[in-house]
Amino acid sequence: MRAGKGVPINSRKPIVWFCSSVVPIVLASFSVAKEFPLKVNDGSGLDAPWPLVASLAFPKGELRDSARIRVVSDRGEVPSQVDVAATWQDGSIRWAHAGFTASPQGNYRIEYGEVIARSPYPRPLQITGDEDGVFAIDTGAAVYRFDGGRLLPAEGSLISAGRPVPVLSGSGSGAYLVDNSGRTARVAGSAAAIESKILKRGPARCVVKRWGWYVTSDGQRLARAEMWFYFAQGSPYVRMTHSIIFTEDTNRVWFKDYGLDFGTASGPSAVQCALGAPGQGEIRRVAAGGGSEVHMRQYVCPHFAERESRAVIGRTEGDTESEVCRVETAGDWAHGEYAGYGLTFVMPYLAERFPKEISFGPAGARAVLWSGRSGRELDFRPQTLVKEYYGR
Repeated sequence: MRAGKGVPINSRKPIVWFCSSVVPIVLASFSVAKEFPLKVNDGSGLDAPWPLVASLAFPKGELRDSARIRVVSDRGEVPSQVDVAATWQDGSIRWAHAGFTASPQGNYRIEYGEVIARSPYPRPLQITGDEDGVFAIDTGAAVYRFDGGRLLPAEGSLISAGRPVPVLSGSGSGAYLVDNSGRTARVAGSAAAIESKILKRGPARCVVKRWGWYVTSDGQRLARAEMWFYFAQGSPYVRMTHSIIFTEDTNRVWFKDYGLDFGTASGPSAVQCALGAPGQGEIRRVAAGGGSEVHMRQYVCPHFAERESRAVIGRTEGDTESEVCRVETAGDWAHGEYAGYGLTFVMPYLAERFPKEISFGPAGARAVLWSGRSGRELDFRPQTLVKEYYGR
């Protein structure tokens, strides 16, 4: 309120002006990006590219399009593949998986929202061929080829300077078992009835499920096998899970030995074996070559009433087996040193899941899931369970 222009303030009839400013109110709807940090559960200390999968939870109604989710680091966006794992009743995203290859030591976070657009994957993983026949998976760091009539990858090559370096050769028939009658069965051939399905197909991750029968040379089926293979773009590593399904009467048929045998083009010059608990043990390097096989085996580990723990690193030349050293606990991995490359097998909780074995020889490398050299058999009869595990 103020006095009018040209009118003295002491005027008896002042003119009073009421001045008001018009402020427009605009209601606008807009979205903002949201974010939260990722925690990498890593105890290795590895600072190199490694396949990582993040599990992401979202509130109900928060997000509906997985393309609006991306992984970022201090250097910017990290190429990733995001898959919806579960949804809420209204169709919005409840859980999602973000797969990417990066150092476990990095700092990562998730950005999401309607204003976020994940960039196309720059060098996607490639799958060629027919999943029911011959097909190959190219991660950019390695190429693995499967055949229709064999469970395991038949061939595997590392990519070095743009050229393939053969590592696995003739490995397709390597899934084997030996029963209590001494018969060997493999998941290979028409009688094995192998089936295959690509469960996840994307630029950063690929998951393949394959299953079939363990079949003897005379065509008898002893058990079923199921395997899952996990591949990641930019990584030569393959994660494999194996399940054996008993289909015969276990009072008549049980098993002495079974595992995965991978053929190699040559033998290793040396083998490194991890001993003791991860991060607390040692690494023992054993010279190989000359037609000898080097193996690391866990015979027994404390269980139930038993308290003994015994593992060995051994060497086999022909029919002669000798001990290199004897320890209480084998580690989770062993590594073969080859000309120009290395081949590593990792079996989590190897000692606790005894009798396990990893071996490297002139013709190949084996991940033995039940070692016949342990003296035990995979036998579920009560008298065996009492004798081998309970003691009384």
